[in-house]
Amino acid sequence: MVLSWWRTRVGLGLGVLLGVFCWGNHLTDHVGYGASLLVALYASTLSAITGAALGRRAHAQPTSPAVAALMGLFWVALPTLVVLARGLVAPACGPAGGARFVLLIPLPGAVLAGLLGYALGVAIERPRWATALAALMPLATIVWSLARFYGTPGVFAYDPFFGFYPGALYDERVPVGLTLVSYRLGTLGWVVAAAALGHALRLALRGPRGAPQAGWRGVTLGTLVSGLAGLALGLGVYLAGPALGHRLDAETVASRLGASTASGRCVVRYDRTLDPRQAWLTARDCALRVAQLEDFYGVRVAAPITVFLFASSAQKAALMGAADTYIAKPWRREVYLQYAPFPHPVLKHELAHVVAGAMASGPFRVTMRGRWLPVPGLIEGAAVAAAWEGDGGDSSPHQWSRAMLEAGLAPRVSSLASLAFFMSASATAYTAAGSFCRWLHDTRGVARFQRLYATADFEGVYGASLPALEAEWHRFLRTVETPERVLVRAQTRFRRASIFGRECPFALEDLSEQSVRQLHAGALAEAAAGFEVLQARDPTDLRARTGAALVRVRRGQLAEADQIATRAAEALGPAAGQRIRSAVADAVWRYGEGDEALARYNAIAVAQLDEDEARTLSLKRRALGRGGLLAEAVADLLVGRGAVDASTVAAAVGLERARCATGDPVATYLVARQLFLTERFGAAVALLDDATLARLEDPRVRAEARRIRGTSYWHLWQMPRARADFEALAADPERPQGLRDVAADWCDRIDREGRARASSMGVPSAPR
Repeated sequence: MVLSWWRTRVGLGLGVLLGVFCWGNHLTDHVGYGASLLVALYASTLSAITGAALGRRAHAQPTSPAVAALMGLFWVALPTLVVLARGLVAPACGPAGGARFVLLIPLPGAVLAGLLGYALGVAIERPRWATALAALMPLATIVWSLARFYGTPGVFAYDPFFGFYPGALYDERVPVGLTLVSYRLGTLGWVVAAAALGHALRLALRGPRGAPQAGWRGVTLGTLVSGLAGLALGLGVYLAGPALGHRLDAETVASRLGASTASGRCVVRYDRTLDPRQAWLTARDCALRVAQLEDFYGVRVAAPITVFLFASSAQKAALMGAADTYIAKPWRREVYLQYAPFPHPVLKHELAHVVAGAMASGPFRVTMRGRWLPVPGLIEGAAVAAAWEGDGGDSSPHQWSRAMLEAGLAPRVSSLASLAFFMSASATAYTAAGSFCRWLHDTRGVARFQRLYATADFEGVYGASLPALEAEWHRFLRTVETPERVLVRAQTRFRRASIFGRECPFALEDLSEQSVRQLHAGALAEAAAGFEVLQARDPTDLRARTGAALVRVRRGQLAEADQIATRAAEALGPAAGQRIRSAVADAVWRYGEGDEALARYNAIAVAQLDEDEARTLSLKRRALGRGGLLAEAVADLLVGRGAVDASTVAAAVGLERARCATGDPVATYLVARQLFLTERFGAAVALLDDATLARLEDPRVRAEARRIRGTSYWHLWQMPRARADFEALAADPERPQGLRDVAADWCDRIDREGRARASSMGVPSAPR
């Protein structure tokens, strides 16, 4: 009967097409979260429509609501089996784990949709109205979820039909845990209530066993009790939603965090377990960053900006979603960050989205085509262009973009200006988009960049097509002075595939974490098997190759570890091989072979490492070369000893002993660094005098010591001394451009805060 309906035949075809469509993307080509989400949207809609048809048929002959529920199971099973069939021709991604997603994401919603559709079909006399209302139910809850996304801090959504949406594309972990289980417990209550309602309506319409209409007197006590029990469960879980983490508004999130501070036009809502001083420094930094961004974009943000500062990524995921992705909502003038010490590395980038909103119109305050289609490359590119020094002390986005261009890894500008932006890895897409937008801003002026962000019309604003602008930008990039080491390292840095280009990304992220834990626990066979799977599924995963090499070290197979490094260099660029060799040398030192480790450190091509890696390698070489107390202390600080992990406490004691016994400038620098990290700024600058800096042989270590000293002076409000150190760093041609940009940003910070303080005290500031 049901199979003869045209809507069923159409649904069958669509189900097969959906399953085949899922084969075309690594996020959905296996039974996991991605496929389950698409199946949920399809199955709930088809289940509601067929449920309504079954309800209408109940007017003519007895039809149980259980049939509608079974149709929901069928609509879930059909595309799921097609997706599962891919496992016959390609390796499956954790089918056992995928079953968990099917049970929690599409299955309950499809059953509920079928039962509600059945009730509508019985209750509404006009078939078309019943079908239309049933089909609109899943759409209505999606609209409700979008409204909550717009009106609250949350980016995740729990929904009776599609189950759960995490909200962030770049997060590779989907939190399927007790929160979703508790939500689906509420769905179970609604299922019971809907089944009782459908049964009651059928009895009221037909009476028991198809007898003539009995009215509501035909409803049995059992039906009434079960319906009320289901209603109580569903309603109870819904009302407890904020406490269970199903939905949270701004006031609830702020209440859960429990503390706040403010500076200028910035309010920081932070977790009460965090250091209040760090929260206040974040608020102070926010106020300065807003002023910098307003100058860059040529706009003014009048309303206060709120920074939600979570204690951890887990807390952030629970309260608003996006565990590992930083988020801003320009229309709410809010940014959401997990804690990092001052200065927060991404605060300026996220604030840039909010300030850039002053250039845009529309409900979301971001650049759109036609008011509703976002242009992600321009949104993110504008933020990177403004938070230019955000790379953290290495190369600039212009240099990285030239390196990508030389290596043939640069994305097309047309992809940056469309949703194809997400097909590139985040590091690649963000960097290239930032370089392109900065070039437009600097060469065409602020006014036209404002118009571009408002309209997303490149040709209308600049009078040139995107390909023409791209060609001109590429010509500019080829004039950017870019060191050879950056060109080499780009081959590794930008080789990683995007989340859409990696097989089983969600499952592999879990496997990666599990394999690392097994390695640390000494379960070498299990760790080796995991790393082999990771390498086979994603050849661009440098972490997996490094883990596999470390397993070989633990087994005493150093030659095989070296072979892994060689293969990585061939596949992912020379820098990949050097990073693995550095990790292998660390493990060799950790497990007692100091001389062998030193020989390996000396063989590493330092020029192929970034500034931090090269500086750390220099310190290890120096410590092992000197031996004695310094080597022991540096081992405690950076690599650990045997089964004992690195310990800053043990290292601090050893470093102080080495400093007092030998007067070694490296020991002095490392003691000062530990003091700096624990905010003993006065003690840090007392150790890092000019004589100590002059004795530091490695210019990278000397530059870092100067950065630490300058930052300490800033905290101590000794601004002339702080500025002198950062001026020296900004003017040092031997240092990477990114580090010089960071130093120049510190100079700007010092100048702005000095002028603000002078103005508040009524003292005219001297022009610079």
